[in-house]
Amino acid sequence: MDSSTSDYQYDGSTEIIQKSSLENPDLTVIVPVYNSERFLEECVTSLMEQTLNSIEFIFIDDASKDNSLHLLTNTLNRFPHRHSDVTILHHPTNRGVAFTRQEGITHSNGTWIIFCDSDDLVDKNAYDLMLKLADSNGCDVIACGLSTFGEVKTPIISSPGSGLMDSVYMLEGICGMRKKSIHGSLCNKMIRRSLFINVYFPKNLSYCEDEVAIFQVLSKSPKILCISTPLYKYRVHGLSLVRTKDKTMLNQVEILLEALRTLSENAEPYFIKALNVKATIYLYRLLKSELLDTEVLAERYKSYLPYLKANHKLNYLEKLHLTEALKNHPVKAYLIGKMNHFGYKIIKLIR
Repeated sequence: MDSSTSDYQYDGSTEIIQKSSLENPDLTVIVPVYNSERFLEECVTSLMEQTLNSIEFIFIDDASKDNSLHLLTNTLNRFPHRHSDVTILHHPTNRGVAFTRQEGITHSNGTWIIFCDSDDLVDKNAYDLMLKLADSNGCDVIACGLSTFGEVKTPIISSPGSGLMDSVYMLEGICGMRKKSIHGSLCNKMIRRSLFINVYFPKNLSYCEDEVAIFQVLSKSPKILCISTPLYKYRVHGLSLVRTKDKTMLNQVEILLEALRTLSENAEPYFIKALNVKATIYLYRLLKSELLDTEVLAERYKSYLPYLKANHKLNYLEKLHLTEALKNHPVKAYLIGKMNHFGYKIIKLIR
């Protein structure tokens, strides 16, 4: 355990229920757990059945109000051969996913780190395959494809591409600057632990917090290998979706934008541009939440307007909607927003 990986400070409140005896595993898998009893058993089973042997699992229960912790220990008891590989931490009070991820990194011992959300699944040979390919290619980051399942009519496969990838290309793909976008999740990216030194997760952020960490990793210009195979399975269900009308969206976007501004300090021009383009994606989410009047939105965020042109993530009407809002044209913004809403409904019906 090396505290140099973050500014996390152990305050004595975290209960260590079980501690892994592994000293130098090849990989650490960090799994934040919060009210996950509905799908947790499937997730844990897919992890315990991994074909990679030298692997440390860190489960962090963030004061779940349901039966998650009990279900976790019961499921783990079915895999006694993995007992020495597992660490279980428990928070008496909820600390949030950003703190939980940071804590997981601090407690990790693996040469490599990857995350897994507690409602998702991982192919049983995923980590073994990714590690072998990363080592044989001398890489610092390896990203695999991911596919959706669950409450979705048509599964979506998201591929980062195939072969070696420049860190700038991945950054631009995640930030929406390329026609083929790249998913910013930490769960489909195995990263050398050394790259997490001085990487932080913004306090109280629970929306896109993994992207803030990825941006910091990419700023170090790592060697990246991508494989298109969807080894990670992202579950879509009602509780997992980011709700457009979520009242916390304003606070979350403000934390995100402040984090991007901090990362932009003394950064290269390409990096600053990419983060500002990404900011326009967050701002569109805020616009759709209807938590701010158009006048207030324009006054606070009009400086991001020039970066919309480089945004290929939003479609034409979405960019036009945000453009008119940032120009403080409320009537035009309202009408375009209604057109978008109607279009979304048609697409949903088709899918």
